[in-house]
Amino acid sequence: MVETSRQIQGEDVRTTTHKITITGQCPHGCPDTYEAEFHVRGLVVMVEDIQKAIDREVSVPVYQELLTQRLADALKCKVVTRGTHGNFSTECVVEPQ
Repeated sequence: MVETSRQIQGEDVRTTTHKITITGQCPHGCPDTYEAEFHVRGLVVMVEDIQKAIDREVSVPVYQELLTQRLADALKCKVVTRGTHGNFSTECVVEPQ
């Protein structure tokens, strides 16, 4: 597995937020687009690693909640996704387990 985060030495309390649009497919067959935020605190998570994790997770149809959880766990940071499903706007916020 690719190293996806690095601990920052010392008492760094910096928070970095990376933002990207993710395109995937719902298990019901419809295309999904999510606005995603990756809130990184005390770590360095390279955007290249974020992109690799996204590509891996959207290679098959996936629900927004599961996608968000998997990204948070893989990247060790809080992830927020926002998308629209029919008449619903859905926001999913996940801390890594």
